[in-house]
Amino acid sequence: MNLNFILLITTFLVIFPDHSSGYNKEQNDEILIHQNKYPSNKPANLSPNDNQFHFIRPFALKTNLLFDLATIINIEAEIPVGSRWSVAGEWIFPWWVSKSKQRALQVLSGNIEARYWFKPNYGKQDASLIAHNPMTGWFTGLFGGGGLYDVEWDKKGYQGEFFIATGITAGYAAPLSRNLNMEFSLGVGYLKTRYRHYNAIQDENKEWHLIKQYPGNYTWIGPVRAKISLVWYPHFRKKRGK
Repeated sequence: MNLNFILLITTFLVIFPDHSSGYNKEQNDEILIHQNKYPSNKPANLSPNDNQFHFIRPFALKTNLLFDLATIINIEAEIPVGSRWSVAGEWIFPWWVSKSKQRALQVLSGNIEARYWFKPNYGKQDASLIAHNPMTGWFTGLFGGGGLYDVEWDKKGYQGEFFIATGITAGYAAPLSRNLNMEFSLGVGYLKTRYRHYNAIQDENKEWHLIKQYPGNYTWIGPVRAKISLVWYPHFRKKRGK
């Protein structure tokens, strides 16, 4: 469990603040194109030091806050591909057991997603934030994945050797700062799993045993995932050539 929290904390380390001042539109558009961003109608407020460097955002790291609140530790990485596409991979790995109350939440799951980003309408947002944030605005995508699980509560549980989920997703990402976005998304599609129901019984030596009851299959078509994700962009700068 300590390793899970270390991975989560690492996701949010090293946020790079910077101050901004005005620069002309041609210089700003050059930076935006280099970053594969969407050029804005407004000039981005970049500092003189910023203009000496290429600003590189090769990937983003995320965590789904809804899962985190439920102690379902997770991490996701997303890589932009060109100016409108991105590819994301998510890993979900809570693995804890409370033997005193015989409760468990053990999940190993992964999925991948391909996204298409629509040209955003920045409106009254601060253009300096947009210039430093890729993958901003509305998006849609296709996802698929699977995993295994063992969920127990009050001496009754379900084990799944494998489950699969696939579908389409849609959402919106809003910039919070130069290196942070907040992302909201919903996925609908198909989920199928085969499970075993069991009861936990304690013997005279206070050892717990899982007594298998019956197997079953479960299929669902509809909403299969929801996300409110905090997104962090590592900040890399490369000095411009003469």
